[in-house]
Amino acid sequence: MLDPVLRTCGDETGRRRRDNEPPLSPEPTMDQSPAPLLTFVNPQFHAGRNLSVRRGSRWHGVAQARLQLPPGVPEITVPLTTQLRHFNTLTAADLADEHDPSCRTPEGLLAVLQQIYPGFQADETVTLVHFQMD
Repeated sequence: MLDPVLRTCGDETGRRRRDNEPPLSPEPTMDQSPAPLLTFVNPQFHAGRNLSVRRGSRWHGVAQARLQLPPGVPEITVPLTTQLRHFNTLTAADLADEHDPSCRTPEGLLAVLQQIYPGFQADETVTLVHFQMD
């Protein structure tokens, strides 16, 4: 009689394995879900670093996003860097890379955010979402 440790049989991959060896587990699968879509009221962008300011912390820590681009331009996926801030601490220097020219000052950004997010107040937390456009 053969020692069961030395007997082999084929597994589903055709690889020979010992009787006491568990079958191979399936390969881990990568998350195939698409990156979240970052939408824009005014999708104007400039070459290089761009910024979009979002209400709350939903976008904080998101590693990449698909960008909603102007009609006729295919969407792209870009890496993101994010930072949480209180809106009332932002300066024009913080907003220099804002994609929308009307949002490059705290006053201009506040006016736009109050249109997009009814009830938005200057003491709220926002997420600065940075991305590169080639």
